[in-house]
Order: sequence, then structure tokens, then C-alpha cells
Amino acid sequence: MNKVQSAECKWSPEGLKLKLGLETAGVDCDLHEALLMSNLRDGDRLVLYPRWTVDERLPAAERKEFTPTPKQMLYGQRAELIGRVATEKDASGRVTAAYAVVELQESRGGDWSKPHVFPAIGRPLEEGKLYTLDPCPNDWYGYWLGQVVNGLCDGQPSVLYDRLVKPPSPGDGAGLPGQKAFLAGLDAFLQAGLLHEFEIGKREFIGGHGRTPVLLVQGPPGTGKSMSSAFAVFARLQAAMKEDRPYRVFLSCKTHAATDILLKNVLEVQEKLRQLRDAKPKLFAKHFDARILDVPLYRVAPNDPPPAGVIHLQKDAEKESGEGKNADIIQEEQWAVVAITPGGTYGMLKQKWSKCVFGHELCDLLVLDEASQMNLPEAVMAALPMKADAPLIVVGDHRQMPPIVKHDWDRETRRTFRQYQV
Repeated sequence: MNKVQSAECKWSPEGLKLKLGLETAGVDCDLHEALLMSNLRDGDRLVLYPRWTVDERLPAAERKEFTPTPKQMLYGQRAELIGRVATEKDASGRVTAAYAVVELQESRGGDWSKPHVFPAIGRPLEEGKLYTLDPCPNDWYGYWLGQVVNGLCDGQPSVLYDRLVKPPSPGDGAGLPGQKAFLAGLDAFLQAGLLHEFEIGKREFIGGHGRTPVLLVQGPPGTGKSMSSAFAVFARLQAAMKEDRPYRVFLSCKTHAATDILLKNVLEVQEKLRQLRDAKPKLFAKHFDARILDVPLYRVAPNDPPPAGVIHLQKDAEKESGEGKNADIIQEEQWAVVAITPGGTYGMLKQKWSKCVFGHELCDLLVLDEASQMNLPEAVMAALPMKADAPLIVVGDHRQMPPIVKHDWDRETRRTFRQYQV
């Protein structure tokens, strides 16, 4: 069979949608109880695998059914749950029937991606056969982190790693001329009764440390770290404008939610500066560069659409052919603020420079917020596009919890006390 014939005969499950009836035959609970204990959610990546399997290496007469091994299921058919599990209930409210709609998917991977990602072996489903739905074991994020660590071990350049291995001189902590003017403007509007006061530490953060290589900003929850970071970003942008040099600020947190909150603060500060300009134009012009009001704010590959005033850059992999790469769009701007998760940074660089994600200088200032949630490989991944002289601002509280993922308690399916009773 030649390549053309082989391609014509190739079967792919990609995009096939199936409606699966759920049942609990042979299980020590009914369907109602099983669903109460299930944590399946819309969009979950799953493995669809036969409930029973056989050793196909044996003659047909010697084959006996057994529960699939974990190793077998690593290579099972991949699927995505579409919507919520649909149910039918009796008069008392107990579930009597349930259905799940899944969309079959191809799964990339091979020896190069193990032990983080495993390729699926797709097979047509058989009518009337029992299958199980289990969480997909693939961990692309872990694979990307592994690639970053391997790159460091191979000697690839990393500005952040170099600063951790050989800490540079912290400098005198002085602010740049544009920063000082920005802080003086905040003071002027404070005196005019149009702005709140900034504590000593926040004033130093906003108006100082213009070229400090690594600046640590620490404080308990609710002390205004993220909002102060937003003011500090615009102070540094104004300093770059005064020196007529490009300045692209990257904001990065472990989670999409935290990244969105930091960008929202930046958006609110930019809007506040517009309000101050409208209230007292002459006072504003005396201290501020009006161009900071027009600095574009980008959100790369968000989970949810960003608010008005923020430019949405969807994943490069999801764009139509011929559309500009996100890295190119960012480089076209002389001044910009870019909110992106560490994984989003890796994906953006990989789409633009597929052979190597190291050594591409896009970022003039990196702000890592909620840093207590971020491990070291994630921080290095977020710092991949840093320029050699780009300052790093690390914001967080080392006394808070280590890396965590917030659980969706509001949507958690929980049994009531009455259902738990003996």
C-alpha cells in the first residue's frame, strides 16, 4: 500500500460526538449515588476505554476478560465531555437515567513526550459494549516545564536563572526621572483631593528601583500589592517614554484568574489616570506623559474574554492561516502591557520559534504576582522572553501557602447530611 492509499484508509476519531448512557451494573450503589460522587465537569479531558479487555496475544480460545491495567489506559481513546451530564429523575427526585455526550479527539505524543503525555490508540467503539470514562493522564504543562528544565541543563540562556545563580548588585534603588515625575504627579493630585495617599513602602516601589535587577514586593493579603504594582508599571513606562526607549511589560501569574486580576488593576489605574487628566488637564500635563493613557493592554490566550479596554490575543494555534503571530503583534508596539500565564508564554514562543523557545528577547519588565503559588520552573518559563537588562518584580507573600490550585467549591457536587446518614 502506497502513502496515498494509506492516507485514504486512515481512520481518525477526531470530532466524532457520542451520546453514552450511564449505568451502574455490578457497582455497590445506584446511579443517583454514583453521580453524587462524580466530579465530571463540562470540558473535562477523559479516557474512554472498554470496561473489560483481553490479552490479544493469546489464542482466541484462551482469552479471558479482565479489568484494564493502568498502563493500558494510558493509551486509551481520548475524549472531551460536552456540557453537563443529562439526567432523568423520578417523582422523589432520584436519578433513574443519565447520559453523557463526549467528543472523541486525537492525542499527540510519543516516546519524546513521556512521562508527561501519552499517545492514544484510537479504535471504533462497539455497539452494546461497556466503557469507562476516566480522567486523562496527559500533562502538557508538566511537559513544557520539563522542556524548560532540560533546556537549562543543556546550557540554554535564561536571564532569571543567571540572576539566581549569580545575584547581581542591587544598585542604589534610585528611581528614573520619569518615575520621579510620576510620583510627584500622584502627590500633586493627592494635595488636590483627587487621589488617595500611598504609604512609604508603596512610594518607594512606585517611584524608586528603576533599574533594580530583582525587586521583591511582600505584604499580607489585602495590603494593595497588586494595585501598587499597577501604578509602578505606569511609572516605569513613563520613565521609558522620557528616555525614548521601547518598553514592553509582561504580567504573569500561575493561574488565569490571578493574571486577570492583575491586568484588571492595570486597566483600572489607566482609567484613573484618564479621570485625573480630565479633572485637571494642566496639573496632569505638568507631571505625566499623556502617552501612558494610550498604552495598549493585551491579554494572551485567556480562559475568559477580557474586559473592554483590553485587547484579546487568542492562541496562535487557533488562528486562521496568515494571521499574525502574537509575538509579532507585541513586538510591533513600542510600549505595551502584556498579561500572560507561564504556559501561555511557552506556547507563544513555541508557535513563533518552534525549534527553540530560549533566547528571544521581548520583555523589558517582568512582574510575577502571587509568586508564592509559582514554583521555580514556572518562574523560569514566564521569564523566557526577558531581555538581559530587564528588571524583575516579584510580588507575593512567602508566608502564604505554597503552589496551589483553587477548587471550584461553588459547583462541587456534595451529598447532603440526610444522604450520608446510616
